[in-house]
Order: sequence, then structure tokens, then C-alpha cells
Amino acid sequence: MNIGQLTKEKCKSLFDYNNGKLIWKENRKPCIKSGDIAGNKKFDKYGYYKIKVEGYNFSSHVLIWNWHFDLIPEGLQIDHIENVDPLIGADDRIENLQLLTCQDNTIKRKMPKNNKSGFVGVYYKESNKKWAASIRVNTKSKHLGYFLTKEDAAVAYNKAAKIYHGKHAKQNIIP
Repeated sequence: MNIGQLTKEKCKSLFDYNNGKLIWKENRKPCIKSGDIAGNKKFDKYGYYKIKVEGYNFSSHVLIWNWHFDLIPEGLQIDHIENVDPLIGADDRIENLQLLTCQDNTIKRKMPKNNKSGFVGVYYKESNKKWAASIRVNTKSKHLGYFLTKEDAAVAYNKAAKIYHGKHAKQNIIP
């Protein structure tokens, strides 16, 4: 079994849905009873709950999407509108889930902890002694140029983000 086989019909035969949780309809094993919340009581390092169905682990938000709408269209993925906090877990209520392309989902990521410029898409190029700007477009990095200040590099990133990322563009706030 793979995610392609977990249709809306299959999900509804296994689970009931209640406010972001899937509830087992039938006893599954000696330790899983009808009415139990499906999935591991702990979440993975990314904040996602996992549910084991016939030997395969699935993210609960994917099964919840399939329970409501059926299979995820090719080229799209499920995104949490309110970002997942790995310390408290994901909000898997259906109203917090949306379909996005991989590109749009990547754009939503938080700034890496090791970012030293304070701006998305801006880093210091030691060999040039200048600030560089780059942007990811369809999983590839696009170099935007070298700049004397990190603010100038951030402006270049913002312009490119509007072009390449449209309404999902993450804009740098420049003082």
C-alpha cells in the first residue's frame, strides 16, 4: 500500500475525523481500540504526527486531506497555513491545511538559524568581500549579483522574489 491507495473512501472506512485528529473506527490490534486517536502520541522532529496503516507510516495531515478531499493531485503537496512548530506539533485541522506547489511551500520556510545577514537570500561572500543575493527558483539557486551592502543585496532579492514567487514572495524588511 502507498499513499496513492489511501483514497477518500479508504480513509473514511478506517477513520472518523474530529478537529484535526483521526479516530480509529475499529479495533486494529490488541492495543488499538475503536475510538482511539490514530497515530503515535509523539511527533517526529519536524512536528508531524505519524499514523501506521498496514505497515506504512503516513503523516496525519496527508491522511486528513485525503479523508476530506481524496488524493493529492500530482505536483502538489499539503502545507500547514500556520507553520508547524516542532516543539508543540502540527495543527492538523482541515482549515489549517492547503495545497501548494513544492516551489510555493519552499518559499514559506523560515530563515535558517545560521543566516548572518538578517535577510532572506543574502549572504556574505568572503572571497569577494561583498554581499551576495540569490533566490531559489524551481529548486535551483539563481545568483542575483554582488553588492557593497547587505541592504542593497536584500533589495535585489525582494525584486526577484516578486518576479519569481509572486503572491507567496517572502520580502525582506529593509530599515
